[in-house]
Amino acid sequence: MPFFTVDLPERFASAVRVGHAAEVADAEVDNAAEHFARAVARSEIGRYAEARADLERVADLEADEELVTACRLELAYLDLVTGRALRPAVRAASDLAADSDRSPRLRARAWHLIGLGEGKLRRWSVAFDALQTSCRLYQSLDQRASVARVRDTMAALETSCGRLDSALHYYALSLVDKALDDDRAGMATTLGSIGRVQLRAGRFEQAVECFERDLELSEQLEDRRGIVRMNEDLGRAFLALERFDVARRHLGAALASARKWHFGDLEFLACVDLARLALAEDQLDEADASYQAAAAALPRDAEPLFSALLTELEGELLIARGDAGAIELLRSAVEAFCAGDAPDLEIPARVALAKAYRAARLPALAEEALVVAARRAKQGGFRRFSRQLSEAMASLDVVEGLLAETDRHLATADESAPRSPHDYVLREKLGGGAFGEVFRAYDPVRGQEVAYKRLRLSQLYETRRRAKVIASARRELEAASRVRHPGVARVLAIGGDPSDEMYVVQEFVPGRSLRDLIPFDASAPLASVLKGLAEIAEALTALHAAGTVHRDLKPGNVIARAEGSLVLVDFGIAAVAGLRSAVDESVLGTLPYMSPEQARGRQLDGRSDLYSLGVIAFEWLTGTRPIDPRGENWSERVDDLLSKQPLRLRDLRRGLPADLESLVSSLLDRAPRRRPTAAEVAQRCCRMSEDLGV
Repeated sequence: MPFFTVDLPERFASAVRVGHAAEVADAEVDNAAEHFARAVARSEIGRYAEARADLERVADLEADEELVTACRLELAYLDLVTGRALRPAVRAASDLAADSDRSPRLRARAWHLIGLGEGKLRRWSVAFDALQTSCRLYQSLDQRASVARVRDTMAALETSCGRLDSALHYYALSLVDKALDDDRAGMATTLGSIGRVQLRAGRFEQAVECFERDLELSEQLEDRRGIVRMNEDLGRAFLALERFDVARRHLGAALASARKWHFGDLEFLACVDLARLALAEDQLDEADASYQAAAAALPRDAEPLFSALLTELEGELLIARGDAGAIELLRSAVEAFCAGDAPDLEIPARVALAKAYRAARLPALAEEALVVAARRAKQGGFRRFSRQLSEAMASLDVVEGLLAETDRHLATADESAPRSPHDYVLREKLGGGAFGEVFRAYDPVRGQEVAYKRLRLSQLYETRRRAKVIASARRELEAASRVRHPGVARVLAIGGDPSDEMYVVQEFVPGRSLRDLIPFDASAPLASVLKGLAEIAEALTALHAAGTVHRDLKPGNVIARAEGSLVLVDFGIAAVAGLRSAVDESVLGTLPYMSPEQARGRQLDGRSDLYSLGVIAFEWLTGTRPIDPRGENWSERVDDLLSKQPLRLRDLRRGLPADLESLVSSLLDRAPRRRPTAAEVAQRCCRMSEDLGV
C-alpha cells in the first residue's frame, strides 16, 4: 500500500490498496486529483517517467495547496528512486518537514523521504533519525500501513549497510503491521523483500520459501506485476542453486507474463537472466538469442543500470567466445554499476572482468578486480557470491587484501548515543601509550570481535609527513593482510577516524600474552620453549614471505590461545614506517627487543624480526634478557644497547642442547646477514624437539 499523503479518488485508492495499480495506470483523467492519483499508481509499478509527467501536469491545473505540496513530495520521491537529484530532493523534503503548518501526513512523508535520501547519500545516522521521526508521526496518526512502509525503508537501509539480520528484524515488524492491517498486497511486497535479503545472504532455500509464498499471495490478489517479479526472483534463486530446469521454468513464466501484460522492464530482466542461465549451461547460441531479446525489450526510458546490464551481458558473451573485446565492455559496465551504487550488479561484473583479464594474460589486473569484488561482497553481506568469488580467486591463487574504510567510527555501546549501524562498537580499552590506543570492539559488518588500534600520528608528524607515513604503512599492511596463517592475526582494514587519525583493524585474538607466561627464572620447560619458538618462526616465515616485517616482536605481542597455540599480533602499529630514534621507546617497540639496525633507525627487513626472536628465546629460557640497556634518555639507552655484549646463555642455564645455544647466539648476531631465516629457525627447533622425543 502506498503512502496516501492526500485522499485519492476512490477508483484509484481501492485499486492501489489491493495491489492492482496497473489496472488504473492508464485510466482517463480530467482533473488535478486524478492526475495525482494516476501518478501514484504509475509510480507503484515503476513507470516513473509517466508518473513525473502526471505530477508536473498538476501544477498547470487548479489544485489546492495540500495537493500541490503532495506533488512536490512525490516529485522529490521520484528524484530519489531514479537518482536524478538526491541533495535537492532531500532539501525540498527538509523544507516541508520543518513547516509546522503542514498536515502531519505530509510532514511524516517528508521525514520518510529525508531518511530515504540521506540513506542514498550514505549519511546513515541522519537517515535513521529521520525514519524514526516519520514512524512516530505515522503512529500518532494511527496509520499502521504507512508505519510498515517506513520500516520497509529502514530494512532496506540496514540491507545496504550489510546488516542483514537487522534488516530482517524491521521486515518482520513490517510484516506483522501489514497482517494486522489486512494489507495482503503489502505482505506480499515484504515477503519478496525478505526473500531478496535471504538471497543476498546466500540462503537460497530460505529465499525460495519466501518467493513461493509471495507468488501464492500475488496470484490470489491477481497482482500481475507481483506474479512476474516472483517468477523472476524464483528463477534467480534456482539459478544460484544450479537447479537449471526449475530456473528455466520460472524465468520462462516471467518472460511470457511480462510480454502478455506489457511490463517492458520485467521482460528485459527475464531475458537477461535467461541469457545468464544459458551461459551457465554453455548454450552460447541460446544465450545470444536471449541477449538479442533483451536488447529489443530494453525500455526507451530505462535507467542507466539497465543499459549497463546489457553491456555486461554482451561482455560475458564475448568472454565465452574468447573475444578480447570483452574487457572494455565490462569495464564500462563496472563503472556504471559503481556510479549507480549497485553492488549486487557490480560484484559479478567484476568477477566477469577478472575472467576477461585472465584470458588476456593480465593476471595483476584480474587479481585487482577480484580483490575489490571480494571487499564489496564482504561489506554488503553478499554471501550469495561466495562460491563464485572463491572459485575465481582460487583459479588465480588470490587472497583478499586490505580493506580501506571510510565513514566508520568507534562508537560507545550506549544505545542512547547516536551512531551509524556500521560503526565499530567499543567493548573495552586494552592498552595505550604515547603512540596510540588499542580497543576491543565489535564489528557489525564482519560480525566479529576485532582489535581496533587508533594511532596518534598527528602528535609525531606534520600533515605532509604524516601522509607519507600512512602511505608507507598502507603498503606494508596491504602485504600483511594477505597472510593466511594460524599464527598471524589477520589485518582486516585501515581507515581514518573523525579526528583525521589513522586506525588499523585486526582480528581480535583472545588469550594471555607470552609476557604473562614467561617465568622470571630459568624454569621454563625446554619442550614448551622449542614448540613455541617453532610456532613463532613459522608465523614469521609467512609474514616475511608476504613482504612485511613485524618490527615490534616482543612477548607482549605474542598471544597464547586457550588451546596453547601462539599468534603474532600488533604489527598494525609497528608497520608504520619512518619512526626513528627521536621518539620514546614506548612508541616503537621495547628497546631491549630491537635489533641494532632498528635502534639505529636503518632500513629493515625480516632479519630484524629474527634478532627480536633471539631476545625472546633467551628470556624464555633464562628469565633474563641478553641486554638491558641503561641511560637517562633514549639516545643513551640506544648507545648502551649497541655497545654492550649480550649475556651468554650457558652462564644462566646449563645443560641446554649445543644446537640451541648456537641458534640463539646466531639470532643475536649484530650482523643481519649472519642470522638464520625464520624457516631455518622453525626447522631447527622442530628437529631439536624430535631429538628430545617430544
